[in-house]
Parts: sequence; structure tokens; C-alpha cells
Amino acid sequence: MKKLYLLRHAKSDWKTPANGDFERPLAPRGQKAAPRMGQEIARLKIKPGLVLCSTARRAAQTYELIAENLPKSTLWSTGWISTWRRPPSCSRSSVSSPTISSRS
Repeated sequence: MKKLYLLRHAKSDWKTPANGDFERPLAPRGQKAAPRMGQEIARLKIKPGLVLCSTARRAAQTYELIAENLPKSTLWSTGWISTWRRPPSCSRSSVSSPTISSRS
């Protein structure tokens, strides 16, 4: 049976001036919590086959910090499903070609 897991981004930083809501980064508290979220996902033996991640900065940062604990075969995409990529480097310029990729 397939399962759907939903994960919200870690604590975002409302104090740092950003170019709008979309560019708001993680707060230090979120940067500390996100890897622990990844460890808990691993402890629970949750192995997603596919991750769909928002392109919002805080969401991409959260995914990057939890991805270290996901299986290397996990496929992921930010934004449109047709834009499959490797894990984000939290850089908007790191767009890959629209082919399905694993986290290797």
C-alpha cells in the first residue's frame, strides 16, 4: 500500500529581511531542527520514493537538511513535476534538465 507523508518546512526566519515571503530563509532554530527531523524519519524507517518540494527558499533548505537521512534512490522535484532534479543546493541557479534523477 502506498502512503502519503506531508512535511512542513522547519521554523522560518521572520526577522531577516527577504525579497518577499518566497525568499524567507530558515531561522537558526529551523536549521537546527531540520536535521533532527531527518533523523526521526530515518529512525521510523520511512523511505519515500518521491519527494515533491516547494521552491520556496525555506522549503528547499528544509529538504536539503533532511535529505541526508533519506535513501539515495529517493526521487525529488521542486515546483512542477516535470522538473526532476537532484537535491537542492539552496541556489536558485542550480536547475537541472527535466529528467528523473535520484539523489546520487
